[in-house]
Parts: sequence; structure tokens; C-alpha cells
Amino acid sequence: MAKILLGCLVGRLPHASITAIRSLLENKQFFIDTGLWQHLNIPKFHSLLRYIHSIKLFGTTDNYNTEMFERLHIDFTKHGWCASNKRNEFPQMIRWLSQQEKISQLATYISAYFSVPHPTPSPPSSPGANSDDLHEVESTITIAKEPNFKNRALSQIEVIHNAPNFSYHLKQYLGGLLVANSSAPRMSAARTAQFSLPFTKVSTYNMFCFQPEGIQDDKEEHDIIWAIPQSKGYPHGRYDTAVVLVNDEAQSTGLAGMTV
Repeated sequence: MAKILLGCLVGRLPHASITAIRSLLENKQFFIDTGLWQHLNIPKFHSLLRYIHSIKLFGTTDNYNTEMFERLHIDFTKHGWCASNKRNEFPQMIRWLSQQEKISQLATYISAYFSVPHPTPSPPSSPGANSDDLHEVESTITIAKEPNFKNRALSQIEVIHNAPNFSYHLKQYLGGLLVANSSAPRMSAARTAQFSLPFTKVSTYNMFCFQPEGIQDDKEEHDIIWAIPQSKGYPHGRYDTAVVLVNDEAQSTGLAGMTV
């Protein structure tokens, strides 16, 4: 078949192309000069250049010929096909392969990161601080990857979630973040009410899990805060009450430095 194809190409292709096919490694620059390929730095040519050297050095061609790349393509194709739903499989196979590459890159980065020791900086101690009076609370919050309700209008949230002042408190919260990260003065209540949000919809979650400070030091506690709007299962909704620390004035008794 190759001889018949070569006979059909005689007189139809430039002489340099026939020469390049007969002696590819010596005349491969032709494909770059004519613009057929930008470069020929591909793994198969790399293996061909070292094929004879590998045989002389190791006495075998196992994993030193071009078959290992064909095997790699076949294996990835099979794995991608099995991961698809067998309908419109090509986009799914491409996405699966892309995810495998990202996972491999992340694993390589994590392995390289932890192979080098990273000293942990000690927190600065404030002057006059007493270890008996200070107790650092570490809280771990876990939330779902996807929200329960996506792109819900602010006006709809105020009605369904029984939160008539949700927009105002959201403005107040965002304004507090702006003040904390800049030297801008804190906005008054009237200014906060006049402030316009750059969006009209937000996504909402029904719950999140957190790890509060345990009473017993040797026991880890977990708790869940629910905020479920009105539904068939919850005609009046479900909204848990939480006391949250907001500043360093919080004490073990009273609500100073806390918010509900």
C-alpha cells in the first residue's frame, strides 16, 4: 500500500518532500520551512533518535520505542470512554482528561510543596497579655459546594426567608468590610440605606456546619445552623439562633462583643 501511494505522489509533490519522506530525520526542516508544522519537537521523534542507542545500552526495546505512546493514547481513550455516559462521549472524554491533568498537576504541586520544610511563624504576643485571660477560639466552618438556591432576588429573599431588612444588613456588612480594609470613615445608618448594591441576586444555603468551642478539652463538638425558607416540609421555615463573636470585647457572660 505504501509503494502504491508513493507512486501516486510522484510528480505531484516537490522533490524536497519526497526526499524528506525517505530521509525524514535529515530533511525534517522542510515541513517547518513550508509552514506545515511549527516544530517537530514531539516525543516520537525523540524516541526514534535514541532507539538504536537504547537497544545497545539495554539490549531490549521495551518502553524505548514509539509503542509506549500509542499504548498511552489507547489507555486514556478507554478510561475516558468508561467515565462517559456513552452518549455524546467526545466532550465528556475531553473534560475527563482535562480533569485528570489538573489532578496530576495539583498532586505534583502538593508533593513538591511538602517536600520542602516550611517553618510555622509563631503568633506575636501582645504586651501585658495574660495567658489565663486570653483563650483563642478556632472554628472550622463547612458548607456545601453548591448553594440550595442560585441567583435568588434580594426582594424574594426578604419575603420567603422572613428577613425584611436583609438588603439593609447586607449593605451594612459590606460597608464594614470596606471600612476594615481601607481608611474610609464608617457609613451612618442613613448613608447605608441610600447605598446601592452592585447586584440584585445572591445564592443562598440552607445550612452550614461548624465546630464550636467545646466544654471538654478532649472532645470535639460539631453543630449545624439551619436557615430553611418556607416549604411543604417546613410551613413556617426553620431558622436557628446563633450568638456570634464580633470583636475582642466578648466575655464568657453577657452579650457584649457579640451579635445574634
